[in-house]
Amino acid sequence: MNIQTKTLTIIISCFVVLALLLAVILNEIITKSYLKIEKNNVQTDLQRTVNLIKIEQDNLSLLATDWAIWDDSYEFISHPDKKYVDSNITDSTFTDSNLSFIVFVKNNGKIVYGSAYDENLENQVPLPQSLLPHLQKDKVILKSHLAGNSVSGIISLAEGFFFISSVPILTSNAEGPSPGLLIMGRHFDQQSVKQLSENLRFDVSIFSHETLPPQLENIARQLNADNKFLVKQHSESSILGYSMFASIGGAPSFLLEINIPRPVYLQGRKAVNLIFTSVFIGMLVLIVLVYFLLQKFILNRLSELSSEVEKIQSIGERKRIYKIKVDGDGDEINVLAHSINKMLSTIYKSNIELEKAKNIAEKSSVAKSEFLSTVNHELRTPLHVVIGYSELLERTELNEEQKKYVELILSGGSSLLNIISDVLDFSKTEAGRLEINKTEMNLFLIINEVKSMFEKSLLDKGLYFEVQIPDNLPKYIFMDEYRLKQVLLNLLSNAVKFTEVGGIRFVVEISPSSKSQYVNIDFQVIDTGIGIPEINHEKIFEQFVQQDGQDNRKYGGTGLGLAISKKIALLLNGNISLSSRVNKGSVFTLSLYDVEIKTAMLEDKFQDGQDNTQLKSTVILIADDIKENRELIKNYLKGYSIKFIEAENGAQAVELSIKYIPALILMDIKMPEIDGIEATKRIKKESALVSIPIIAVSAASIAGETSQQNEALFDDFLTKPLSSKLLKKILVKYIGVTTLFSPD
Repeated sequence: MNIQTKTLTIIISCFVVLALLLAVILNEIITKSYLKIEKNNVQTDLQRTVNLIKIEQDNLSLLATDWAIWDDSYEFISHPDKKYVDSNITDSTFTDSNLSFIVFVKNNGKIVYGSAYDENLENQVPLPQSLLPHLQKDKVILKSHLAGNSVSGIISLAEGFFFISSVPILTSNAEGPSPGLLIMGRHFDQQSVKQLSENLRFDVSIFSHETLPPQLENIARQLNADNKFLVKQHSESSILGYSMFASIGGAPSFLLEINIPRPVYLQGRKAVNLIFTSVFIGMLVLIVLVYFLLQKFILNRLSELSSEVEKIQSIGERKRIYKIKVDGDGDEINVLAHSINKMLSTIYKSNIELEKAKNIAEKSSVAKSEFLSTVNHELRTPLHVVIGYSELLERTELNEEQKKYVELILSGGSSLLNIISDVLDFSKTEAGRLEINKTEMNLFLIINEVKSMFEKSLLDKGLYFEVQIPDNLPKYIFMDEYRLKQVLLNLLSNAVKFTEVGGIRFVVEISPSSKSQYVNIDFQVIDTGIGIPEINHEKIFEQFVQQDGQDNRKYGGTGLGLAISKKIALLLNGNISLSSRVNKGSVFTLSLYDVEIKTAMLEDKFQDGQDNTQLKSTVILIADDIKENRELIKNYLKGYSIKFIEAENGAQAVELSIKYIPALILMDIKMPEIDGIEATKRIKKESALVSIPIIAVSAASIAGETSQQNEALFDDFLTKPLSSKLLKKILVKYIGVTTLFSPD
């Protein structure tokens, strides 16, 4: 992709990003502002609708109060008289006041008079039967009256919704005692709703709470005392508002719905589209203009400069002098062209000198390679014979003096071989020919091999040697086994060499990697030797360099080991770090990053020598947070009549022990939630479990990690990696055998 295409791509990308950003801003700021205004308008219209309905209720209450506080009404309920009815409760009374029924009720609940009006028949009819239950003494209307209160609100009858007002009857001077109450009702039917819609100039609907359609049930549930109004978008052209009305008893009565056009929202959409279109066109024109100017004054000239440089490449060494030409008035591009011309002249002169130096270096490199190859062959051939026969001699019957001589020969030969290897590796690293060959390898075998190589020499010097590996250490990894061992041996041999008192700890630590099925591994060599001054911490990793003041006669060495190990660590995607204090000791850490975990290698899977012991049928609990560890134990005992129960942590181990009461427990020490020690303490507290043998399983020495009191908790110990023979020996000891049988 040339610079013109890249520039055009960048400009188009910026244009698209700006257009998207503009659309987002317009939507977030303008559209949402219009939606907020629209929502406020709908809530205002809802409030208007509710207020009109409440005004209707209040008007009915005023009418009922006017009738109730009247001497004639007071006299009528005390002494019913047909004259009062004929004079005051006529058909015109109902039609003029838009009443649906009038009822006079005494304090004892007896109806003195009650009449309703049928608009279709245009005359008075008996009271609706569905109203009568509401006039009983235990209902809201009469209970409120006896408490001295009026009632005004909505009541739901079989005939529909009614505004109702109940007022105590008093004299014209508002004096009592009240002998009863006057109840007036007004039908809130679809005609009333239609009239309300005409007054408000938008559609109004009501839905009974008892028969709400499914789509409105969720809306009704959202309405409460704190959320009286709810606004929902219905379509692009209309929006809905909801409010719930309660009956005189407080229960939900009907759901009010208003359907309002959306002129505000539609106007906002038009404004957003107009703004976006205007800005979009303006940005497009600006971008086209910018690209045209870039093309004319910069891109075309850079293209010419690029073509001139390509000509130089095609000409190669055939031309001694070549000068490029680019138009300009002394700007940066023109200055660049002049600088390139100067550079070409300098390069030509330098090439002549480099060619001479190259020829000399090539001759020197060939001579060096031939020399090292010869030395390697001439030294290794006799050394191989010396070391080989010395090892054979060591296996024969020798007296103590002869054994000492053989050991000195092997030690000297090994030291000489290490020096030769260091020199050759150094030569390879300098030439960039040190190769890394990663394969599947057994990490446990490497650690055990390294451990066995140094145990005797440390014991002879009177030093302790501790190896600590974590429970979650992967057994198989993808790594250069030879180079990893080479670095570890170098670090440990240095620790042995410079430590006279105390001992050495070899610690392996695991940490998670950012990649799945990968881990980070740290190998720490911790000694109590002479230590290294801080000023030499970087220096000792240089080639042919040793610590200042070091006694070469006493400690020997070429000064190549750490330099080579450092370079190998880098090639293995790792590093070597140092922490040290003089006369306190040193900590060398080999850190390997993103090490791939592998499954068991076919040729390295454990092949246990089978014996003729058949274990008793039993139940064993395996407590280990690493699934692979649990599977390993099960595979060791595959073919035996054993039922396994698996626990991933200490808490599960306690729970499953109580539930199944196994015959034996294999308890890992380090587990999440609660560790193996705490889990064992809890199991031993259960009377039914106290006699179960508990075998501690750990990657490190139990004695090195716990107190003697904790050690006493366990019946026996096994150290990882487990030996199948030792495992079976433990099981035979605590479970017993039945027959002699070789499991499949």
